[in-house]
Amino acid sequence: MLRLILLGGLRLEDADGQVEGRAAQKRRLALLSLLAVPPGHLVSRDKLVGYLWPERNDRGARRLLSTAVYELRRELGEELVLTAGDEVGLNPAAITSDVAEFTRAVEQNDHGRAVEIYHGPFLDGAYPGGSAAFEQWADSERQRYARMYREALETLALTHEREGDLRTAVDSWRRLANEDPCNRRVALGYMGALASVGERARALQFYGVYEALLREEYGAEPDPEVVQVAGRLREDPRTSTPDVPSAAPVPTPPVEPPGATEDAGVAMPDRSSPTRAPPPAGPPAAPPSRSVWSRLSAGSRGAIAALVTAMALAAFLLLGEGPLGEARPELVRVAVLPLENRSGAETEHFALGLTEEILLALAQVEGFRVPGPASAFAYGRREDSPGPRTIARELGVEYLLSGSVRQDDERVRVLIVLTDADSEFVLWTGAYDSRSTGGVGLQEAIAAAVVSQLRPRLGGEGVGPDGPNVLLSRSTEDPQAHRHYLNARGLWYERSPRAMRSALEELQMAVARDPGYARAYAGIADAYNIMGAYDYALIPPGQAYPAARAAAERALDLEPQLAEAHAALGVALFNYDWNLSSAEQELKTALAINSGDSMARHWYSLLLRVTGRDVEAIRQIEEAQERDPRSVVLAASLCRHHYFARRFDRARTACDRALSLDSTHVPAHLAAGMVAVQEGLPGAALASYQAAAILLDRRDAPVLIALEAHARAAAGDTAAARRLYWQLEAAAVGPEYVPPHFLALAALSAGADDEAVAWVERALDHRSGSLLYMPHEPAMDPLWSHPGLQRLIHRASLEGLEAVFTARGTPPR
Repeated sequence: MLRLILLGGLRLEDADGQVEGRAAQKRRLALLSLLAVPPGHLVSRDKLVGYLWPERNDRGARRLLSTAVYELRRELGEELVLTAGDEVGLNPAAITSDVAEFTRAVEQNDHGRAVEIYHGPFLDGAYPGGSAAFEQWADSERQRYARMYREALETLALTHEREGDLRTAVDSWRRLANEDPCNRRVALGYMGALASVGERARALQFYGVYEALLREEYGAEPDPEVVQVAGRLREDPRTSTPDVPSAAPVPTPPVEPPGATEDAGVAMPDRSSPTRAPPPAGPPAAPPSRSVWSRLSAGSRGAIAALVTAMALAAFLLLGEGPLGEARPELVRVAVLPLENRSGAETEHFALGLTEEILLALAQVEGFRVPGPASAFAYGRREDSPGPRTIARELGVEYLLSGSVRQDDERVRVLIVLTDADSEFVLWTGAYDSRSTGGVGLQEAIAAAVVSQLRPRLGGEGVGPDGPNVLLSRSTEDPQAHRHYLNARGLWYERSPRAMRSALEELQMAVARDPGYARAYAGIADAYNIMGAYDYALIPPGQAYPAARAAAERALDLEPQLAEAHAALGVALFNYDWNLSSAEQELKTALAINSGDSMARHWYSLLLRVTGRDVEAIRQIEEAQERDPRSVVLAASLCRHHYFARRFDRARTACDRALSLDSTHVPAHLAAGMVAVQEGLPGAALASYQAAAILLDRRDAPVLIALEAHARAAAGDTAAARRLYWQLEAAAVGPEYVPPHFLALAALSAGADDEAVAWVERALDHRSGSLLYMPHEPAMDPLWSHPGLQRLIHRASLEGLEAVFTARGTPPR
């Protein structure tokens, strides 16, 4: 029998595992979910098409519904879908669902079974498409099943308490607190259960989380009864306060609340109750009843999933002595996930920039291994972001740092959560507030606190909060300048032309406010380096790289040990000045200061590539990937390495990997197309370029015209290649900068070899970085024996590229 999984995700299973293929397409799974909930009912066709295809006219929508039903029957069996007039339903003899099993268990008062079946919120992390009406329906069902789950958990907790099974009761209260941490009754129940087993310190630890969440998420104060219980726990002489501080001191009330009883020596509320099931959990005093979990975005909630889970048992079950267990000498591996922006779209880039600052501060601590920003930020862009264990496995870490940032005109507030990924236990939470709008100092304070919490893992005392490796030099005291800088760093990771220009504007505003802001100057150098790169080519290299070099040198005048400035200077010296020895020295200096800078390692690998040091080049790019495993930029770079080395099978694998990380990454599509041409698959190359054109929202981008000309020529259509070359040649006299190396490739594809050589000479005049790669570019092999090109090679060698052309050796024939 088929089984539809709706709690904790959306998938279809049979006896052999998960069902794949046409029946498992998102819209068809959405149709199954509509038919499965509530169990055993029929749904009108009008309602189904309204949920799934509201943008279509009635005839078209009904045709799509009929096609979906046909495909489900064809793939899964004729008996699966039942129809009765204009209504559609599922055959309970052919398919069941976890929702049906969960509902049945609740109706039979089998609360233990119900809790066992519930693996997460309804359709959690699933985005099967449809309409706003579908989303509203899913949200309503999500809240309904979550409420039923909470009721089952509370009944189970109270039952275990009555039966004297206090440890099991603690576990039930813990799971309930994970679902609804701000609920007054849940907080009282959990804290009372912890106190009843002697875990008073952990009860106070939970209170700190409860208090912080109320204040940071809702701007509300804790319920007075919960405050009174916390006060009694603090006064109890048997309470040993944990190392994790609460968000604020807890006032001790002068009198006990009415109805309090003695529970394990601590005055607690009277929780004795009849054997009936408890009423549904009501809302907390100030915030709405909807749980914190359901309010978080998919990217953030995975790491906050256990915000209050098992704190009482953390030391007992997992961590041993102290807040994080016995000291062990291995590296501490922690990923910093994107902070969730709680202040509107206009501050989204600020949140990413602040995330990067925290990440970079932690990465500089000796003994810490922190995945790079590209990998961490990938989860913030994913609608189907996985849970903490999956994220940790993909990034190779043990701990996850997540949270949220809220910014207004007067202050920046950050809530931080440190989670053990394997157990999903929250190890520490902290709330930070800066009255300065730029958030100056927040990242250092957060990084220092995290290091303090993870210090035992370093084997000994480790680096203290004030240690030299914890603080990240920000080189400005101007909050507004720092805000511009953080906005720019967030824009930087988009890498689109619009985002790069906006980032440059933000950085220029930063140095206008503070002319001594070294890191902003390094950021300006980074922006110009990307805008002038031959594969981006937003502005001519003669405009981009001198500006990049000047900005990097200014940054180093201000802060000689600024790693990112050394890296930016190395890139400019490499791509434009062709001073390869000085460029290599700058890049090696950057890595000596900050070995975790994966982008500096990426650039160093390319320098090694063009000078013929293949083994070392691959080692450097692979080490960069180890440090930033989900970076699509690095994955695409590995593709280019193998492509230049003419290992096309490995290049194809690397391109596929890059596109699996981010199917919207245009350079990966372009690289995949170039590899396909060399594999004798020009049709596949044209498909890759078509995908890139859709993503760029333009077919006339110079790089696309040149590469399409190359693919058309490889397919034997020289006439089409010639037309494309003429189109690109006409564009070159317009206002847009058309890189001459693109014109050279198009001319070569059109059979105009002499003109191709002339365009290569133009690239040499412009000092285009493309000449660094031309000796290794398979597409340029047919031009290599041209007498005019040999003359240009001699000139280029005199101008600094001798090592590059020497490294090429004998061209393949």
